[in-house]
Amino acid sequence: MKVPAEIAVVGYDDLPLSATSEPPLTTVRQPIRRLGAQAVESLVDILYNGPQPPRHMVTTTELIVRASCGSNLSGQTD
Repeated sequence: MKVPAEIAVVGYDDLPLSATSEPPLTTVRQPIRRLGAQAVESLVDILYNGPQPPRHMVTTTELIVRASCGSNLSGQTD
């Protein structure tokens, strides 16, 4: 199948290769450092305070539109 002529493709994580692939991959960017920091904070809390009830954490993501989705916005760059 031809991307994006026959099928749209969207990835996740916005790895560096996403911008240089052919066609460039539309992707969802997530705050990797913030997610890592939250994981460490949770682990430290468990280590010092014992088991904790499950936590609900929300982080923001960003849609990076590139050519693989067939959008007319795909000409934009990061």
